[in-house]
Amino acid sequence: MEEKPNIDNNAEIKSPEIPPSIKKRVKSIANKWVILSLILFYPLGLILMWTRTPWKKITKWIVTGFFALVLLYSFSVSNTKIANTSNSKQQIRATQSPTATYTPTLKPSAKPSIKPTATIKITQTPTPTIKVTYKTGDNSLYPNYSLTPGEAFTGATAAQICVSGYSSTVRSVSDSLRQQVFAEYGIPYSEHTNYEVDHFIPLEIGGDNSIKNLWPEYGSIPNPKDKVENYLHTQICNGSMSLQEAQNQIVSDWYAIYLRVYGTPTNTYVAPTSAAVNTTITTTSTNSNGATALCKDGTYSYSATHQGTCSGHDGVATWYK
Repeated sequence: MEEKPNIDNNAEIKSPEIPPSIKKRVKSIANKWVILSLILFYPLGLILMWTRTPWKKITKWIVTGFFALVLLYSFSVSNTKIANTSNSKQQIRATQSPTATYTPTLKPSAKPSIKPTATIKITQTPTPTIKVTYKTGDNSLYPNYSLTPGEAFTGATAAQICVSGYSSTVRSVSDSLRQQVFAEYGIPYSEHTNYEVDHFIPLEIGGDNSIKNLWPEYGSIPNPKDKVENYLHTQICNGSMSLQEAQNQIVSDWYAIYLRVYGTPTNTYVAPTSAAVNTTITTTSTNSNGATALCKDGTYSYSATHQGTCSGHDGVATWYK
């Protein structure tokens, strides 16, 4: 009878041992995958490194520390770029937004829509606030204020007088009016070639053609007063001076303006004695503003009686009543 082998059912079954060459190859493949994971996506690579590789702990800590530094550096660079971008946007907004303190200077237009006409009403008379001192130059440089106080068009504006050719459109002085001017000043008309019938307030700054604005100005043409007229016209048209201010200045003392702007003229002139005497006429006249007298300092007096009139104003130059 054949005997059966004795089999121990409780004995442990051992699995076959893997050859060392295969183990080495598996480790090599695992290491390559871990390294590739660290390069492409280091969070996954770090996990595989700590769980699937037999590397020494010191090696694992060095690799982990390296990628921690890389991570910190990445955050630092990212925050710097964000801050720089924000600052650049703020600078662009600051340069593009207009400042609140800028105020453009508006100058009168060289071609205003209002055109001057020769039919402007002649009704304006000089105001009693204009003061004539006659202190800067010789008396012959100025008109007799009682005869020629100066008068301007009421409808004239800065926009009108700044139009090129304005003066020629409103100039209107007849020969008969010129003769009246010489007669009023007591100068024979035969001497008119030595004089210019001048507009005391020039047309180019709004003066009119009334006899109250005309006087026989001694000397050649052009003369220093012409330069003052051009200067005031320029000041009005560039916005540096109002029309009323320019008119007041030329009536007050045009020669003082000349000295201030141009200095002492080279062609200073003095009228003959007969003309100079006529600048101080004190005969009784009439005045449309209701004043009793014109004082020597250029102001008006409205005194009811002659006694005390123009006291404190250098006395009476002309009685009106």
